[in-house]
Amino acid sequence: MSSALLLLLLPSVLLLSLPPAAVHAAEEVAEAEERVDEAAESSECWTYGGGDQFGLGPELCCGPAPCGQKNCWAPPEFQYFFCCEEPACRPAVITGVQRALAEAAALGPALATRNASAVARGAAAEELQTLRRRLRGLRLDRSNGGQDCNCAVAYAAALLLASGGADDALANRAIRPSWLAEGISWHTIVADGWGALFAWLARPPVSGSHPNCAASSDIAPRPSAAPRSLEHSESLSLEALVDLAQERARKVAAEVGDGECALSTLVSSLRADGTFAELWGRIAADEAARRLGRKCVAVEDATGHAAWTSCSTWSYSIDADFSSPKAGVGTRQGAVAAVCVVGAPRNVLDTFRSIRDNVLKVLHGDAFVYVPFGGSLTPHLERQLSRLGPIATAIAVPDVDQQGFEQRFLGELHDPRLAALYSQAPGPWRAPVFGQMGSSMWGYFHQDVCQRMVKAYEEQRGNLRYDWVVFARADMMWTHRHPPIYLLNPGFVHVPFGQDNSYYNHGPEHGLNDRHAIVPRHLVDGYFGRIQALRTGEAWGWYVERMATAGDLINTEQYLLIHLRACEVPIRRFPPVAFIVQCTEGPQCQHLYKGTNLGKQQWTQTAKYWTELIEVTRTTHDDFHGVHRPRHGWIWERERPYAALDPKVSNPWELHSLDFVCCTSRSGPVTCSRLWTFMKRCQCVT
Repeated sequence: MSSALLLLLLPSVLLLSLPPAAVHAAEEVAEAEERVDEAAESSECWTYGGGDQFGLGPELCCGPAPCGQKNCWAPPEFQYFFCCEEPACRPAVITGVQRALAEAAALGPALATRNASAVARGAAAEELQTLRRRLRGLRLDRSNGGQDCNCAVAYAAALLLASGGADDALANRAIRPSWLAEGISWHTIVADGWGALFAWLARPPVSGSHPNCAASSDIAPRPSAAPRSLEHSESLSLEALVDLAQERARKVAAEVGDGECALSTLVSSLRADGTFAELWGRIAADEAARRLGRKCVAVEDATGHAAWTSCSTWSYSIDADFSSPKAGVGTRQGAVAAVCVVGAPRNVLDTFRSIRDNVLKVLHGDAFVYVPFGGSLTPHLERQLSRLGPIATAIAVPDVDQQGFEQRFLGELHDPRLAALYSQAPGPWRAPVFGQMGSSMWGYFHQDVCQRMVKAYEEQRGNLRYDWVVFARADMMWTHRHPPIYLLNPGFVHVPFGQDNSYYNHGPEHGLNDRHAIVPRHLVDGYFGRIQALRTGEAWGWYVERMATAGDLINTEQYLLIHLRACEVPIRRFPPVAFIVQCTEGPQCQHLYKGTNLGKQQWTQTAKYWTELIEVTRTTHDDFHGVHRPRHGWIWERERPYAALDPKVSNPWELHSLDFVCCTSRSGPVTCSRLWTFMKRCQCVT
């Protein structure tokens, strides 16, 4: 009998050896504990591979604190801090500690460490206190294993930011040198935005904070006149330098052991030989470069990922150069579609792989990427973007806040008097300008950037135009393959059905889904031209004046349809197979966080809009059989003639050009409900 099975059977064996009364009492206790466990945990939270069937409970998932077993739950709906009821590990707390650490590091070594610690505490007092109080008594030790998450680093940083720094008594009790040197990868520390931790460790010690550890610090090994530990590091890449620095830390940690003041000794030694200072110098230079905008191409490697190359610094302006830095690189042979992946990476899920597999590859399109980032283009975001594969033009720039965007938009108006006119037309269509909450105009701006990148590239290749230009939001999760190009009628813009958001605020206007569009090249100026029409003032004469006169609040979807009807852009629809994932709090997602308790929730949902997720599920999932339809032969097919779902939704912009069907014939989709319902089969009917 295996030891694992013996452990599972052991409680039953012990019960059999007890008297009947004791057995009965033990069973009652077990049932009571089971009821408590069921009340304390969500049945949907744990996804630990059926371990619950063998009596394994969430206590195994939540250890070791503060990271737990990463495979126990499915992010982002459920995460450690929610499932294990540990609010100290909430993203908002961790972000606060990172902010405090960065502010302290920015002060430089001239300011005394004790004073720098006070600045850090002022920047995130509540977050630091939460970590120290909630995780009090926790020890970070390599032998525990699994203590390599953001929360563990945040806890370590919270302890080190105390006035005593690495000489603080509590820090020395809680942080083992073996954990700092081996328990977590320093590459992870840098990639996850904790590089400023090395700047803090490089600061001179604080005398008098803890006599024993301060004394230890004073007698720590000092480098001789020999070369420093990171000699000739100038020729190394940052990755190689991090490896070398951590290897140096491992050697010192092995010498100092895990005694009472071992952390102080380790830090003092690496500070004295310049390891931390050298490492932080390179990290700081890298972070400074990552805060600048850049324009690149991306070339795919054997793994399917793509490295950004041929980069040059780039910043936005109305007359900026949107051409590719290296035409002919990062494209697909024979591509007839340009696919613009645009928008801030504000989402809680990585969507880029689904865009590559279900949009770019299916359409065999050339990718044009425009990504505004907050703070810097982090290594983590760079890895995510690499999953898109080859890119013809890749632009990443610092994002602007609401005030910055308003200044940009108003400054680009051809006539400054237009601002007063546009302010008369109320509604979310104009957000974030004029104090309107939301992010509508960011979408117009991104679409304008899309067409400028595509047109610039067409000029670079001798005015050879694409047949289609596709607008694909960076925060869309694609659950199935995009409709193929050969099924699309080039006389129409094709848009997913649903999410039209008509009759906003009980007004009379219809709306149109603005999440995704496949646009024939001759209709690009019409579909992608909303912000340009506002800049020139044409929008006022076409429709904004009428909106202002009517006085109805107009949302983004209504504004899109109003614009397209004015430009005589015809629309056709297809069933949705992608949804917008939930956004994290930031400049373009304030409307969900202000005035709600979303920022205080201990869990995060997948979809930003549940109704959209339901519509997508209706397309790809069969409730009767409980199966994923694409796995059973369902395919995209043209509607002949164009079809309306119902007489109530039969406006010209609501007609379907495509459907997701089970059975088809030479003339188009046909009904085969009995074949599917009773036999779960699809077929081509001749």
